[in-house]
Amino acid sequence: MIAKILYIITQSEFGGAQRSVLDLAVGMQKKQYDVVVAAGQGRGDFFEMLERERIRTVSLRCIQRGINPVFDLLGIIELYRLLRKEKPDIVHLNSTKVGILGSIAASVSKLFFGNPKIVFTAHGWVFNEEVPYWKKLFYRYAEKVASFLRDKIICVSQFDYEAAVRYTTAPAGKLALIHNGIDAEAMRFFSREDARRRLHLALEPSTIIIGTVAHLYHNKGIDLLIHAVATVGRERPRVVVIGEGPERLVFERLITRLHLEHTCFFVGSIPDARRYLKAFDVFVLPSRKEGFPYALLEAGVAGLPIIATDAGGIPEIITHRVSGIVVPCNNVEALAAGIQELIGNEPLRKSMGIRFQQRVQEHFRVGDMVAHTSAVYDSLRSVR
Repeated sequence: MIAKILYIITQSEFGGAQRSVLDLAVGMQKKQYDVVVAAGQGRGDFFEMLERERIRTVSLRCIQRGINPVFDLLGIIELYRLLRKEKPDIVHLNSTKVGILGSIAASVSKLFFGNPKIVFTAHGWVFNEEVPYWKKLFYRYAEKVASFLRDKIICVSQFDYEAAVRYTTAPAGKLALIHNGIDAEAMRFFSREDARRRLHLALEPSTIIIGTVAHLYHNKGIDLLIHAVATVGRERPRVVVIGEGPERLVFERLITRLHLEHTCFFVGSIPDARRYLKAFDVFVLPSRKEGFPYALLEAGVAGLPIIATDAGGIPEIITHRVSGIVVPCNNVEALAAGIQELIGNEPLRKSMGIRFQQRVQEHFRVGDMVAHTSAVYDSLRSVR
């Protein structure tokens, strides 16, 4: 009998968690699972990518990222009705908000219909973010309560796995560690020259560009990158940020205040942004909080040298001074020093890029991620 999997995620805005759901949905469909994906907050590129793969999608009207008691209650009801209609064997929840609401709805569904098994993937715990202490406590206890309703909790990094154990977020027997993986062979990039032309960057061919691809949220640390570049000497590289988000105006005001209008450029959200990665000479990820970022894996496949903070699972991806430079979170001086070192040393850039590319291709494969996740599903289905 073919098993049905219902993937649910809070936002349809395409990001790392959505990439994980997309890759899993495609992989499980190839394994002959019946797959459905539901997401809140509109229908964007994420739904288009799923539908291109002939994966059925459902748009959720009441699921929002922020806390709203009325919409959250309506969201639980909406999810329960979806579960009652679809009757999946496995519901796989992704991201904090839908992870909590979905666990409640699926548990009620279990009570009345005997299904589904509940799997949750933590793409980085909220209580590890830079948020007020009361909010940390709220999410810590909310996750602890929700964990009792779940059959399995997948952590995408050892960092998150250890945090769950340290804060007794979930019983150790419910935890599994599965790193994100990427299909390196399927990735295609524009050449350096073509990517720069398509980004409308009127720069000399020899101009060094440090770049990143990120949603413009506080946790992505773009302000730290701007401050770091401001401290670099006269031979400043250009900074290019691909992405959009609510903090864009804040970052643009900072650029103006630091007189970096001719140094830092925001090019907005671009479909399939990873194809433009070779426009960069160095990829920088200055995040304050991360799970196991796909942006680094994609930059690795592109052969780019990396400067990144030690947030979340990043040190599990990059070996400091071997396949990239890892700096402490919120440390502008260390970030600036890493930038200064790499822009002034082309041989080091090339050697780090090659070593990181090899590491990603050997250790972080999408096939492994799909296989390990499928094994979790199979183990749950064997338990009655």
